[in-house]
Amino acid sequence: MKNPYLLYVLVLLAYLPGLVTLFKWRKCWHFPLVSFAFLGMFFFNAIGSISVFSDEKLYILNFNTSDVAAELVFVLIFQVFIFYVIALPYLLTRPLVRFVPVAAFKDRSLILIGLAIIILLDTIYFIQTRNFLIFQSVDGIMNMDNALELRNQYVYGLRLWFVYNLGFFFLPLFLSNYALILLLEDRTQVWFVCATFVICLGSYLTLGSKSGFLVFVLSLTLSFLTYYGVRGQELTKFLRFRKFWFFVGISVVLLFIGYSRAMQGAFSPISIFKQIWYRVFVTYPETLAGSLSYLHDFGALGVSALPSIHGLLPHETISLSTELHRYIAGSPGGVSVPFAGEVFLIGGWLAFLFFLPIIFITLIIIQECCLIFPHKLSSISILTLFAYMAMNISMNGIFASLYNLMYPFTLLLLFILNFGLKNISGRP
Repeated sequence: MKNPYLLYVLVLLAYLPGLVTLFKWRKCWHFPLVSFAFLGMFFFNAIGSISVFSDEKLYILNFNTSDVAAELVFVLIFQVFIFYVIALPYLLTRPLVRFVPVAAFKDRSLILIGLAIIILLDTIYFIQTRNFLIFQSVDGIMNMDNALELRNQYVYGLRLWFVYNLGFFFLPLFLSNYALILLLEDRTQVWFVCATFVICLGSYLTLGSKSGFLVFVLSLTLSFLTYYGVRGQELTKFLRFRKFWFFVGISVVLLFIGYSRAMQGAFSPISIFKQIWYRVFVTYPETLAGSLSYLHDFGALGVSALPSIHGLLPHETISLSTELHRYIAGSPGGVSVPFAGEVFLIGGWLAFLFFLPIIFITLIIIQECCLIFPHKLSSISILTLFAYMAMNISMNGIFASLYNLMYPFTLLLLFILNFGLKNISGRP
């Protein structure tokens, strides 16, 4: 087997110029979708690749990672090279846009409308299922052995899950980010923002996700960095928010408690650390390696790997998540497929070379759309949301985040409702 540490060093060296640029060049942070897309590739694809190169397994795999180690190195290096080719000219030539937002009544009313939709969707969900998975998680009923079965029954197996997903994931993330940005602009909104956090976090955690707190920590951190970045302020200012770090500490403690209950008798600090390291950093490069191995064994899936947009398109589809889990683990289940793995499974190397520039250009287009209204808090909030999505493509792929049409349509609906209520109330 090739020297795993040499392969790892090659990968890190490829990402080093981007890290230095982010650290030295403040202009990068004025364009958060570009910055966080890079950080997503570094943190969730590159860092954990050492465990794949060295063949360290937390679970039994049905393929040999060493067979595709060299290809994985090439993929990790080439995806960041394409990113440099697309992003660097954009950053060099794009003039700065100074955000000078003003907090207004319409910001609070939009958040209130969103919270009402969350409560409505969660209520309808409970009426249909008579259950929230947080109950099984707290009672210790949901563990590593039955988590998949319970999630298929109460989450992914539901016919309208793509709608409920708005109330349990998308809107809570968007509104909590929006509320934090509102607070940073208007410190008199403390109680309103706290109430928003309680509703959003409570909705997200009702599905019993052990990592729910950390997802919120990551999302809120992006809110801080995006707000200060587009305002041209010091990014380290968010380190002074002691309440935020208190929330981070609680999140880590609850994460350990959640894993200890899920692992039952196998509890130990080292075993929990290995689980967290694997799920945060290793699972995505491992899935990417599995995509390469699958491509060798079965070839590209073609159009069947593309979503049918909830039946609007007639072609037969294959769930990449379940198909790849069956291949990697030899059992039913699901895995998160990074965007590079998706394009490989769609069309192999040709698709990889063709779609990667399109993905990065899409991020820049979304970035530009948000820069049209630099005086609105909502623009920073949408920037923060899609900065999270830009980072998320390195974990969950492009169709679950960047090219999910439900998300922009939901934002459009929110703004239409808010505009209508503003006209009815006569408030500015």
